[in-house]
Amino acid sequence: MIARLLSAALLAATLSGCASTPATTINLQGGDMSYSVLGSGGPVVVFESGLGDDRQSWEAIARQLAVDATVVFYDRPGYGGAPFSDPTLDGDRDGRTGDEVAVALQEMLASANLEGPYILVGHSIGGLYVQSFARRYPEQTAGLVLVDSRPPLFSQRCAAVDAGMCEPPSIVRMLMEPHVRAELDGSEVTMADLADPSRLGDLPITVIVATRPANGASPQFRQLWIDEQQAFAAAAGQARYVEASRSRHYIQRDQPDLVIAEIEAMIERVRASR
Repeated sequence: MIARLLSAALLAATLSGCASTPATTINLQGGDMSYSVLGSGGPVVVFESGLGDDRQSWEAIARQLAVDATVVFYDRPGYGGAPFSDPTLDGDRDGRTGDEVAVALQEMLASANLEGPYILVGHSIGGLYVQSFARRYPEQTAGLVLVDSRPPLFSQRCAAVDAGMCEPPSIVRMLMEPHVRAELDGSEVTMADLADPSRLGDLPITVIVATRPANGASPQFRQLWIDEQQAFAAAAGQARYVEASRSRHYIQRDQPDLVIAEIEAMIERVRASR
């Protein structure tokens, strides 16, 4: 987790100020959300970024996919330089949950007049968020592509075997921006809600997993990560498991062609089912 957070911060710093795709900003109950839409035709492909990343983490891949489909990549409230004023943080519970992300995303897509069902692509914690969307809006979800998504039971199993790097230390948490910390604080509820992958039913899912170890990760951590990904894919019913052998956590950066090929395969699968 520590290496992933530092990597996310580095990537965000590298990409900040480099967006070239026009964006639309709307205000929903969680604050300002900016989104970009490219391409045409269905199904609509929606990209969900990881913890600490804005929509630019998906822009290069979205641009390539836009030649054959409509693609949407966006910033959750607080990202992309937008003010963060999530009203859920004013109540008895701190944290932004996957269910709250799903509601805001559905409202954003409706505001943009983008009709589902959607293929949702999620990286890291974004993989949890697209599962939350699928659980809340099954009729609006055509398929999921999970890009090194955090397995719902990983944190507790990591702690049980003392694999290291299971949770960020308090100093890292203190240095996080409020919207990032809110998502981390809400992740326990999110993962508990998604603990049973079989509840996703017969939804087509592709699970892409990085097999190169993260900087500082123990061999035990890496093997547990892969084991949990395989267990998730086996339990999900209609899941396809794919290993990215030349990638660390940011597979979309290390092996973009693999990610694009798997999303294109999902697009064709969904089109054929129609």
